[in-house]
Amino acid sequence: MKILKLLLLVTLFLNADFDSALKGQSKFLSPQEAFKVSVVEDGDMIKTKIILGNKIHISDDSLKYKIIKPKEFELNITRPKGHKLNGEKVYAKDLLVDIPISDITSQNIKGDYTLMIVFQGCSD
Repeated sequence: MKILKLLLLVTLFLNADFDSALKGQSKFLSPQEAFKVSVVEDGDMIKTKIILGNKIHISDDSLKYKIIKPKEFELNITRPKGHKLNGEKVYAKDLLVDIPISDITSQNIKGDYTLMIVFQGCSD
């Protein structure tokens, strides 16, 4: 009988409607909604932009800009000013980083290349 009660309790918990508990709160954002990334070549610069969703931030420690093809290396970027959250430097709202194309061509890259932006984001 105890097993049946426990099973019934677990079943009720798993089938509970939590929609009412979330009313008035923000919905969870998909990665596509939380992080909108764009990259544009403009003259001798590559302009990158990450638009962050409401109450989303990116950790500075996780932010990396890399060329992965035709060879792999990390770019030294000028990081924008962030702010502290729980003792950690983070970025919120729009994250804009410009990369001089000369930083890529100076690594003996000619022709096409692949830029990869690595980051980890969290909600506030």
